[in-house]
Amino acid sequence: MTAVTSGGNTVTAGPGTPVRRSRAPLGWSAAFALAWLLPLATHLLHADALLLVVVVAGLAGLQRGTAGWFDRVVVSLAQLFPALCVAGLLFSVWPWHLHPVAVGGFALSVLVLLSLLTGRRPARPGRWRARDWVLAVGFGGVTALALEPFVLRDLGGRLGLLIPGEDMSRHFLLFDMIGQVGGYAFLNPEESLRYAPADLAEESGTTRRAPTSASPCWITSSARHRPRRPTALSR
Repeated sequence: MTAVTSGGNTVTAGPGTPVRRSRAPLGWSAAFALAWLLPLATHLLHADALLLVVVVAGLAGLQRGTAGWFDRVVVSLAQLFPALCVAGLLFSVWPWHLHPVAVGGFALSVLVLLSLLTGRRPARPGRWRARDWVLAVGFGGVTALALEPFVLRDLGGRLGLLIPGEDMSRHFLLFDMIGQVGGYAFLNPEESLRYAPADLAEESGTTRRAPTSASPCWITSSARHRPRRPTALSR
């Protein structure tokens, strides 16, 4: 008499009954292969943005203990943000940097591995409830208010919103450099010199070299100490 566990069920087989081998390893191998084939397909179709939706939806499907759609999405986003910050250290030093196929394949592989280790399978949350409509309207309204100053302006108008606030400009430049150099600026010091002024490079941990002609110092620390011209209100 042989007891075989397959798919969470225990099957008892007699002495003369052939025991079928589990196909779980084949299924997991196919899942890991699909985790890389899907980013490759979206990249060939110029639809890399769909990977963001797939990753969030995949993690939301693995959530447990949350009932509603928005509950799972919010928890998933809260988990993805710090995970992405840590993964950015790897993306900054490996050869592919922020290539969509590499990043998407890595993210989906982590989801498959998480499903394998926890034994969870993607599952849909409960039905759409009335309070989900309240959350959806609130989320949409706040998003519209945040995007309105940028959506209704051209490139010059958008830059005009950022340049007057020096601190905001610095944060935008550091954020934009991640896409330009393929990772964190402080892990790519030579490439960052093309975009960051000397004082900003020091703050981001990139370098302490003097500014060169290749580094556009449109934001400098001297601007903070430059005397301001008197205005009508100060006279």
